[in-house]
Parts: sequence; C-alpha cells; structure tokens
Amino acid sequence: MQEFFLIIQVCSLLIGCYPSFTHPVAFGTHNQCAIQGYKISLQTHKELIKNFGEDRSDKLRMAVKFWCEAKTKEQKKGKDI
Repeated sequence: MQEFFLIIQVCSLLIGCYPSFTHPVAFGTHNQCAIQGYKISLQTHKELIKNFGEDRSDKLRMAVKFWCEAKTKEQKKGKDI
C-alpha cells in the first residue's frame, strides 16, 4: 500500500528556492495530498506576504510550490527504493 507525502518548497523566482520540507502527515491518496498541498501553499504564501510585506514579496516574486511523493511502507523503512 502506498502513502503520499507532501513536499513543500518556498521560492523566489529571482534568487532561487529554499530547501524543501516534508509535511509530517502521510496521506492515503494522491488527491488528499494535493488538496492539502493547495491549502498549505495558500496559507504559506499569505504568511510570506505578511512577513515580507506585499511590496517586497512581490518584488522578490515569492512563490510556494508543492508536490506529492508516493512511498510504500517498505520504502519508508528504507528497505526498498
């Protein structure tokens, strides 16, 4: 059985991306992971605007991207790639 892990990354389209991080909750389906990815990305982008200020975040062209990685329980344990 596969689980899906949400990977999130904050980027500036001008200067590059920060290291990605993995959401702590595994999802049972890709759809659940993707929907949560959109929600967290929107929330994170709003926090970037709040913290950087609207003008600065716009000038830096801040963006939040995400993807979902499928792993089996064996892959999670490091037994299989």
